Amino acid sequence: MSDESVPQMLHNALALLNREFPAAKLVEVRLEFRSGERHGERYGLASNWTNEPIWTLQVNNDRESHYVLSEALAVLRAKLARKAQVPGFADRVATILREIPDEGFERNDVLMAAQVMLEKERSGR
Repeated sequence: MSDESVPQMLHNALALLNREFPAAKLVEVRLEFRSGERHGERYGLASNWTNEPIWTLQVNNDRESHYVLSEALAVLRAKLARKAQVPGFADRVATILREIPDEGFERNDVLMAAQVMLEKERSGR
């Protein structure tokens, strides 16, 4: 954990979040400190942790957690950027689907065929 005090850490984090998301409201601050170790197959070698804060950011329904605030923010920012592209992609798909005649075709069949093609392309088969 860094040398700065917990209140200062939270103040700095809130300032960073306000710059990134000016309209956001602070709803909850949860501070969790863990101390201990884990053993077993699931965790691999024994792992120790001591006073590691976990930052959880949530914007609308999108949430990301990380041990470093900037990492959580970077991943959340990337998720939100991808999500912002969805309407544009949907509009392009709708434009293509409008070209499919209503008679003699089932649009669902076309979508399924396109999905199969994409999966084959992505898997390299």
